[in-house]
Amino acid sequence: MYPIRDTLGPYRFAPATWLLIAGNCTAFYFLVVSSRPEELLATWAMFPYRLEASASPAVLLSTITAAFLHGGIFHLVSNQLYLFVFGHRVEQRLGSFLFVLLYLSGALSAGIMHVLADPYSNVPMVGASGAVSAVLGAYLVYFPLARVQFTFVLIRVWIPAMVFIVAWLATQVLGVFSADLATAWWAHLGGFSF
Repeated sequence: MYPIRDTLGPYRFAPATWLLIAGNCTAFYFLVVSSRPEELLATWAMFPYRLEASASPAVLLSTITAAFLHGGIFHLVSNQLYLFVFGHRVEQRLGSFLFVLLYLSGALSAGIMHVLADPYSNVPMVGASGAVSAVLGAYLVYFPLARVQFTFVLIRVWIPAMVFIVAWLATQVLGVFSADLATAWWAHLGGFSF
C-alpha cells in the first residue's frame, strides 16, 4: 500500500521535507554511480558491531549517515513517498527545525535499537525507514483522525490514518518474529517509539 495524500487540505511548502528527500536521493545517486560502493558503505553505513565496540561520536554519526543510504530503488522510493505524504504535515505542525530534529533523532533511535537487537552484526544497516517511522509516530500523535488515500494494487482507497499506522506497526512487530533478516525491523520500531 502506498500513500498518496491525506484529508487535511492542500499541502503547503515544507522546505525541510524537500531537503531531506533531496539528500536521500543525492546519496543514493552517489552510491549507484560509485565505482566502489562497498567503500562508501564501509564509511557511511551503520554496522552494529562498531557501535557495540565504541560509542564514539564518529560511530554514533553513522546511525545518521546510514539513514541517507538505501539498498535499492524500491527502498528509496517507498521511504521518500512516506516522507513526502506524512512529513509535510508533521513539519507544518512542528516547524522545520524541530521536524529535522525529530527525523534525525528518529534515525539515531532506530540505529541504537537495531544495535541492541543484534549487537555483533557485521551487516550494514542503511535506509531512512527508522527516521520515517518517527515521522509516522508523530503523524499519529498530531493527526489521529485524518484519513489517508492509498493505492492498493490499482485501487485507490481512503483509510483512517490511525488504522493504517496501527496496521503498519503490527506488520513491524510481526516482522521481528519473521525469518526476514534483510529488514531492520527493530530499527523501524526504534524510530516509531521515539
